[in-house]
Amino acid sequence: MNRLESNIPKMYVLRFFLSFWLIVPVMVPFYKECGLSSAQVLIVQAIFSIAMLIFEIPTGYFADAFGRRRAIITAALLLPAGLLIYSLSSSFIMFCAAETFIAAAFALRSGTDSAFVYDTLLKLGREKQYMKIDGRAGLSERVGDALASVLGGVLSAVSLRFPFVVNIFTSAAMIPVAFSVEEPNDISKQKKDHIAEVKRAVKYSLTHPEVRALSLLFAVVFGLSVVGIWTYFFFYREHNISIVWFGILNAVFGLASGFGSFAAHKLEKSAGKKISLYFLVFPGISFIVLAYANLLTSLPFIIANGFFLGYGITIIITYINDLTESSIRATVLSVAGMGKGLLFSLMAVATGYVMDLYTLGCAHLFLGISYIIMFMFAILVLHRRKVI
Repeated sequence: MNRLESNIPKMYVLRFFLSFWLIVPVMVPFYKECGLSSAQVLIVQAIFSIAMLIFEIPTGYFADAFGRRRAIITAALLLPAGLLIYSLSSSFIMFCAAETFIAAAFALRSGTDSAFVYDTLLKLGREKQYMKIDGRAGLSERVGDALASVLGGVLSAVSLRFPFVVNIFTSAAMIPVAFSVEEPNDISKQKKDHIAEVKRAVKYSLTHPEVRALSLLFAVVFGLSVVGIWTYFFFYREHNISIVWFGILNAVFGLASGFGSFAAHKLEKSAGKKISLYFLVFPGISFIVLAYANLLTSLPFIIANGFFLGYGITIIITYINDLTESSIRATVLSVAGMGKGLLFSLMAVATGYVMDLYTLGCAHLFLGISYIIMFMFAILVLHRRKVI
């Protein structure tokens, strides 16, 4: 295996550790132990998305102009720093600071890893395999998420802070792998007029009819689904589920998402583009079900949402990659990520306040109706632009 071909298995490893979040099942109980309200919990996550919005285009362009490898290395260094701040903090402000560091790491990764894999396959003459390869990478990511969720729940028996400490060291495992990857593009001739290049990529994202429409759908599916993930932890807490089971249920969700990514290329090929995108209305329907259903009835819908999250991200990013040239690919994907982050920030705060003022059921109903309205609008735009 030559060095360029080795990028693919190395990306599987990086995606695994990037999602090896021991802290996820304990975060809501940890926040609550530190005195945060439901709205503040989701505001902390909104801060993450706002920081992502600020960092998305600069980091995407950094990857395009100075290399995917440098962006991946920088992300691998920033992630443990954010977790270190978390492990030493107990206040709303410091949690926001920790999320800002983590957001910078994720922004450097956002779009870059997809562009990195696509450009590697392009150099190898295997770009038509992208959806299949990205699906496997998604599965690797969700396996990491699942294992970490179970282990994080177990580690919480020591203390709610202990998973944060251990997670510093697991995230640092990415650093040597990041340094070992091969840059797929020729960056010996770096771009000089950086502002002009950023403008070109952003203009392409906002004016290309198909890319713009797909980016809108990406924002709806990804942004609101992630809001939903946070509400699940409040749902489990409301039903007096132990933190260990938080981890197990999140692991099942993660594995379902990984399976959705893994199966995406086969399902998309069988169903076709139009039906594949229509399937993505399901999370909106499931949020409404969660507003009224009991725990046992709700769990299959939560797990199915995991499947559609992984499936949706894989097919939409593939469609955008196919429409974008290598020199601006990471920046264009970052613009799509900005849309997701903006929508998540607005809806996370709104959902948190509905939860505090009314009930969790009302918050799920609000989220479900909002998802369906926005999804229908995005589908109409895709039809008007003749994407489907």
